Amino acid sequence: EKSDIIQIINNVITRFKTTYPSYTITLKNKIPSFLYEVDVFHFEGAISNVLDNAIKYGDREIQVATKETTTSFEVYIADNGQGIPKSYQTDIFEKFFRVPSGNLHDVKGFGIGLYYALNIILKHNGTLEFLPQEPWTTFKISLVK
Repeated sequence: EKSDIIQIINNVITRFKTTYPSYTITLKNKIPSFLYEVDVFHFEGAISNVLDNAIKYGDREIQVATKETTTSFEVYIADNGQGIPKSYQTDIFEKFFRVPSGNLHDVKGFGIGLYYALNIILKHNGTLEFLPQEPWTTFKISLVK
């Protein structure tokens, strides 16, 4: 159904701010509304999975930004964590893939969050990509207008 993507993003951020009050989650948005046909449950799940990774692997500061171009609507989710080693950047969207951390298992997960998010965004005629912009780990979601 046609839904306001800005409202969906705000809802997800509000939920995460409540759950993780010690994190700073900033939304940079100048777009009052962006209507797009989505499956709200799954689209919200995709945004939540990317944001959840930022919580798990970031260092308590997360920035979410929106941008509208003539051909697309874009959402950027960035965290100030350690980043993703270059040798694993091509694997992060694979089903069950987790960046190896030696014998430590201090971050919970099954390695399906980014796989799920990518597939949901693709089903919405969009793209999800990793942007290796140090010092921030940034993911970009683009929806075709």
